Amino acid sequence: MFSLSTKSLYGLLAMIHLSRQGNNSVQIKEIADTYNISQNYLEQLLLALRKGGLLKSQRGVNGGYLLSRPPELISVLEILEVLEGPVEILRDTQGYEMLDFFWKQLGEKFKAILSLSLRQLSEKVRENTQPIDYVI
Repeated sequence: MFSLSTKSLYGLLAMIHLSRQGNNSVQIKEIADTYNISQNYLEQLLLALRKGGLLKSQRGVNGGYLLSRPPELISVLEILEVLEGPVEILRDTQGYEMLDFFWKQLGEKFKAILSLSLRQLSEKVRENTQPIDYVI
């Protein structure tokens, strides 16, 4: 089973939140309160994302974090690799090389899905969380 760590989950939530703010910086407290994430933990994640070149920070009264590039130019794969390291399908064929083609294709499709841009991910999240309006 594939699962994302809380580091990736919270990192993606923070990046989606920031992508929706345009060029406005957002303070850590706002993101932490919105998603019920520890501020200290979130601070570590945002620092890693800043060091990875995906975020900028601003000091001052209106300071906070903002994306370093437009959300359509940041991929989910890039975010995960900054937070987790290289993302790849691990395989140990041990004499069953006849399945190499399968693992290669799986890895390619996996990376293709993760190449989704932050903007696309944010839009898909919005589409899938719209409240249903029942009219009788």
